[in-house]
Amino acid sequence: MIAHSVCWWLFILAAWIEGTWLTGGASPGEPSMNPLQGIIGALIFSLFSLALFGWVTIPAGALIGCWMLRTTGSR
Repeated sequence: MIAHSVCWWLFILAAWIEGTWLTGGASPGEPSMNPLQGIIGALIFSLFSLALFGWVTIPAGALIGCWMLRTTGSR
């Protein structure tokens, strides 16, 4: 959860840097989130995305683990 939130915050920070300094506020209508607002936004985005896509990681991890055990052999 922490790593997921940090990744979202870095994405928000990059959007803020691009919108504020690089393009001069190219967002039509509304400014992008600032880094402090991005902390709350990152938590909300992480909870939402983990609820929607987090369930995929358990079966995918199990399948990859089984495949690795078969290919390397249980030593």
